[in-house]
Amino acid sequence: MNPQALAKLDLLAAAKEAALLDSLNRHNAALQRYAAQREVLASYQERLGSLWRGGAVVRAADAIRAGQFSNHAEAAVSQLIQALAAEQAKQTECVAALAELRARRRLLQERLDSAMRLEKTIAEERAARDLPHLARNIHGKTETIA
Repeated sequence: MNPQALAKLDLLAAAKEAALLDSLNRHNAALQRYAAQREVLASYQERLGSLWRGGAVVRAADAIRAGQFSNHAEAAVSQLIQALAAEQAKQTECVAALAELRARRRLLQERLDSAMRLEKTIAEERAARDLPHLARNIHGKTETIA
């Protein structure tokens, strides 16, 4: 394969690598966001539990709202756990794809270097072969120097 085609393939691979890195950054940000949401829910549940354990007098309406919140919080935590697992799977896929792409780029770079060396060697051989013969005049005769 000629060096120009290999260079274009490397350029396309570089664009794909940039897209994968961007995707990986998005997955990492999503994982951090989910972890922060989970911590917020856990702290709310902990504060709610400490009120009950503290023996404070709570109005019935507040107790009902707290129970509803607790039920919704548990559902939200299970959704967050599922979203976290899905996001971690996507992140793992992205890391694997990035590693594979980088390996292909290294191979492509080696092929490009080899093709460039071959092209340079061919050009040098062609230049040496195409050198004009030098002519010199010795004692009135024209001689060709090869």
